[in-house]
Amino acid sequence: MIKHLTRAELRAGLPHILDSPKDNGVLEAIVIRPEPGERLQIGTAVIEITTVAHTGCKSFVERYGSPAVVFVNGPEGRAKHLRSIYARVVQDGCITVSDRVVKTN
Repeated sequence: MIKHLTRAELRAGLPHILDSPKDNGVLEAIVIRPEPGERLQIGTAVIEITTVAHTGCKSFVERYGSPAVVFVNGPEGRAKHLRSIYARVVQDGCITVSDRVVKTN
């Protein structure tokens, strides 16, 4: 059974998230906290972060639990962009393992 983190445990993990690179890094997960409108080049592809907010779905709740949904959608979570993001493809291309993620604007 999956153990879901409490709000306190989620909050305690914020320093780790906030220490993630802001300009580029190896893609193990999207950890660079891009802002809406920013473009990222990954391999030869370019994506642009949209303003559409992802507030969590059934899969998110099952994976992380209800406290996580409340936390990422609360004032602190939204201010730190902890919820998932959406992006649109600006330039299609190839992405391979170990490609760097670089802000292009």
